[in-house]
Amino acid sequence: MAFLNDLNLLSIAATVITVAICGCVLFLDFRDWLNRRRFAGQFDGEKQCVYLCFLSLACLVGAVDAFSPHANVPRKTVSGQYRVVHHSSGRGGSTDFICVIDCTRTGGYTLALDDDAQAALWKRPTGERYEFEYLGGAAGNSFTGYSLRVIGIQEAETGTQLYKVDLDRHWGRVFVYLVDFLLLIGSGVLCVRLERPETKRGRDDEKDDPEPEPEGRLITSMGLSADDEHSSGR
Repeated sequence: MAFLNDLNLLSIAATVITVAICGCVLFLDFRDWLNRRRFAGQFDGEKQCVYLCFLSLACLVGAVDAFSPHANVPRKTVSGQYRVVHHSSGRGGSTDFICVIDCTRTGGYTLALDDDAQAALWKRPTGERYEFEYLGGAAGNSFTGYSLRVIGIQEAETGTQLYKVDLDRHWGRVFVYLVDFLLLIGSGVLCVRLERPETKRGRDDEKDDPEPEPEGRLITSMGLSADDEHSSGR
């Protein structure tokens, strides 16, 4: 039961979709099923393999996310009132860079609040004290600067959790996503292997079919000329 409790809705949905697609590919002739319904033109084996590869990559990304590369990064906390020292926005969202009382308490680095962390604090009264949990290693570059990522916010007085990033490793989800990945890759490989003999057989049949002879050559072989044919027609 602990394994099932480790799963979430996304991993369960990915498994159901994977099993359904692989079942259609292997047992229900997925390509012909789509062609009969005139779905996206001719859904040949190559396109089918491409789609399976994209789905398998999505499952692989889900496995990496469930593995949580930052699970073992040291975490620290700091409490107090905060102030925003810089705001940055772009295509990936906005970020507030804050200091809790002053930035010397966090080694001279600012704390980075993403959109969800900002939303957790927007409706809160000003002047309250909060406890910020952040990753110990600074991230960034020389262009945007270096900061510490906030992964948790709670009220300092009551301990009420306002914001939390799940960085735990969920081995159950990792296992499910990897199984989905292998099923999709195996189905794609089998699809290509089954498609090649059919393609080769079709090309051999085309080579074996005799080319239709031109009409003039056919008349000549029968011992008739074009004039004879014309006169006979009269």
